[in-house]
Amino acid sequence: MPLPAPPMAREILVHPGVRGYDAGRYLGAGAAMTTYTNVHGVEEAIAEAVRHDTYRLRGDVSVTGLIRPPQMAYLEYAHADEITEDVSDGMWRLLGSAVHVVLDQAKVSNVLQEEPLTVEIGGWTVSGTPDLWREPASLIDYKVTSVWSFLLGDKPEWEQQLNAYAALYREHHFPVEKLTIAAILRDWQKSRTHEDNYPPIPFMEVHPRLWALEQAEEWLSQRVRIHQLARQGDYPPCTAGERWARPDVWAVMKKGAKRATRVFETSKAAYDYHACTAKGEYEVVQRPGKNVRCEDWCSVSRFCEQKEEVDD
Repeated sequence: MPLPAPPMAREILVHPGVRGYDAGRYLGAGAAMTTYTNVHGVEEAIAEAVRHDTYRLRGDVSVTGLIRPPQMAYLEYAHADEITEDVSDGMWRLLGSAVHVVLDQAKVSNVLQEEPLTVEIGGWTVSGTPDLWREPASLIDYKVTSVWSFLLGDKPEWEQQLNAYAALYREHHFPVEKLTIAAILRDWQKSRTHEDNYPPIPFMEVHPRLWALEQAEEWLSQRVRIHQLARQGDYPPCTAGERWARPDVWAVMKKGAKRATRVFETSKAAYDYHACTAKGEYEVVQRPGKNVRCEDWCSVSRFCEQKEEVDD
């Protein structure tokens, strides 16, 4: 069941550290890419696989590129020749890529797998490669992720990604009526299955809300415009959600213990609890909040003025 031929789009080889954009068009041919280090002495074959986890971008921007914070995307290109990454930080990306390769080799009927799609929006070619479309109208995306990602619940970027893919398939006259995230849980532990809400097996499915086509098209148009402006250096600061911000919390702990008895979102609630039910050998400990992405997962945080302001 071949798809109608999508709009022609150039293929650009893009380093995984700066995925989602046409770097040649943005910075000019020959733009530098991420420099890798191997400070932990990772086995060279594995290190080389991480370094060469390349990806071909079709058009101007990918769906995943549109989801990225525009400030982060701009800084990655503005400082492309200054970015370094240790190969150890690419291990989860390598694992996810390997799982996708194996799953793509699975022989199942009435499906389209890894079908490259493009659509023209606002003068840009937007591309996407959904993992699986199944008759009559299901769209499935594979994730290799942590149990914690599922226990946290809401993942708006997954909903955005699948609805954008659904819009691309609909553009090519394939119906989409159901969205599925099929996740392999990389850190699942059988010994914890007795805990409340812990998944019973290392696999889970969630079904993001399916948007009306008009809503998906509006989202795509807005994100294209935001990223077009970002390429000119006009971008908004990263939101709390984009920074993966965690607020301060207050833990009531037994003195000398490593784990909290209770954790509260306000100091008042923590001290009230301590005064009423946990006096004496218990204490209240403030746990400072953290912008997780900025601290641990942003390769350009050292160039970011917003991070300096947030840290202050």
